[in-house]
Amino acid sequence: MSLLAVQKISDFSPLFFLKLMQALVGGMFMQMYVCGFNQICDIELDKPSLPLAAGELSMRTAIIVSSISAVMGFSIALIVGSPPLFWGFVGWFTVATAYSANVYPLLRWKRFPFMTTFYMLISKALVVPVAYYMHMQVYFFLLSLVVLFHLAFLCGNNIFLSGGFH
Repeated sequence: MSLLAVQKISDFSPLFFLKLMQALVGGMFMQMYVCGFNQICDIELDKPSLPLAAGELSMRTAIIVSSISAVMGFSIALIVGSPPLFWGFVGWFTVATAYSANVYPLLRWKRFPFMTTFYMLISKALVVPVAYYMHMQVYFFLLSLVVLFHLAFLCGNNIFLSGGFH
């Protein structure tokens, strides 16, 4: 999605790749949080080949690594001064936590097929791709956000591919 913001070949510059790496590294940390938190919540259900379920990683270490990963993702977005990236990560964090957490009756969305689909749509087809696009569009190209046809098409395509329409 970050590449959709490119309008001409000369847009590929060292600054472009720096902004791209900021988004990707922040996203990597958020993905580490999402996977780690999911394993923490599902330790009794997970495959024994996963580090936490296999006993290769302690619960304490998993909580620390997952927490630090979330903080690092948010910190990167704040340090680079990108509200689209920060709010995209907040949205991703929120829906991923609601998907896995088993602390309130309305959470642990994975128990319900509709809510699982909703999580996939929101995180993987809308929040994250649009945040990456907006980060590049607004904070690299210094353009106002214009939702282009191809952005809407790709989000719709992601919704279809993630199982939103059967």
